[in-house]
Amino acid sequence: MGATGWVKGRVESYQGDELVVALPHLRLVRSELERLGARPIEQDEDAGLGLALLTLPHDELPKAVAELARRPRVKAEMERARASRIERAPRLADDYPALDDLLVGLRTLFAEENGGWQPTLGKNRIIALSGAPYISGGGEGAPKRAAKLTLRDSLRPGRGVRIGVIDTKLCEHPWLDDSYDAAPGGLLPLDQARKGGKLASAVIGHATFVSGMILQRAPGATLEISPVLDDRAQGTVWKAAQRIVQFAGSGVDILNCSFVCFTDDDDAPLVLATAIDRLGPEVVVVAAAGNHGDPNAKSEELPDLEPNKPSWPAALDEVVAVGAEDAKGERANFSPDAKWVDRYELGVDVRSTYVTGEVLGERLRPEPGPNGELTEKVELKFAEPYATWDGTSFAAATFSGRIAAGIQPGRLEAREVVRQLLDSP
Repeated sequence: MGATGWVKGRVESYQGDELVVALPHLRLVRSELERLGARPIEQDEDAGLGLALLTLPHDELPKAVAELARRPRVKAEMERARASRIERAPRLADDYPALDDLLVGLRTLFAEENGGWQPTLGKNRIIALSGAPYISGGGEGAPKRAAKLTLRDSLRPGRGVRIGVIDTKLCEHPWLDDSYDAAPGGLLPLDQARKGGKLASAVIGHATFVSGMILQRAPGATLEISPVLDDRAQGTVWKAAQRIVQFAGSGVDILNCSFVCFTDDDDAPLVLATAIDRLGPEVVVVAAAGNHGDPNAKSEELPDLEPNKPSWPAALDEVVAVGAEDAKGERANFSPDAKWVDRYELGVDVRSTYVTGEVLGERLRPEPGPNGELTEKVELKFAEPYATWDGTSFAAATFSGRIAAGIQPGRLEAREVVRQLLDSP
């Protein structure tokens, strides 16, 4: 476990010293953790989610696991679960995560003592842009320079519609003026100059690109910018879920989530599923399906990731999962060809708003490098703040814009527009 506390499983990443607990079970779980010698050192309760996030002393987790293993049935279940995971991902054998043992042990212990009942527990998983294995968004991986967009007429489709954008921070782009409200600290200058001699990652312009895609379809809409991803386009399900539930009852019609999270067991992450469920039916959630659909493009970071692996929140029943297609209407090779994908929209060589200055992108190598590298870094320079890019992130934004353009406030609501669009070719 590194300095950040991150742990990598077979395909999932998560905070190895954090445990999510349902609020009604919090006292019970805390008591058991204290008995095991893993007393939480921090606690964040969120009434909107109905969950709490416990930060555990990671140096004490192996001792807590050893204490749990003193019970034969608990030990047997931990060993079974461990063997199953290592069989699917042998690299885990050298550094098996203590948190996984702890979760299995706690669930087994409570079930043994309570007739099969278990408290609601989960992990604080890592979310990222829908870029694996295409780190910078899909296709060739890096944005390219593009011509300016024509001026936007805010009196046209989408007027009166509000769209939440959960993503990176937004760059203050002139084309987007008067179209958004941003959370405190949610804005960046348009020119991403070098900081400390380092170039900003190309993903720093992701929310700016997504926003432009939405407003090209619904120029009259208003965006609610709510960043949950850092400058490397990474975050946690806990922070994302806290932002998601804040949109419940806020008057937002659509929530655009162009990020992904994977789980080793293919079950939906507890935290994201809870947040989406608490939004209520008045908010339509649109999410990117991910860019991991090409079976020939293996990820260096996620070597065990399968082409049709469900990504979250896209694969949730309540969410519209959007994959990418090209201008001919053919599915992009990087977009998953899976039953849980609800819709395909244009997401190849699309043009939108971006940053100016220099950024550092990443693209696929034509052939593996000397050490087997599949991607390479590339410096990109943008004199004008517009780009073309590929990815399911932008297909999702396209569909969010199409929904917004079809809404007629007071007459035709978001869910009815979605139903009509999904029923159409």
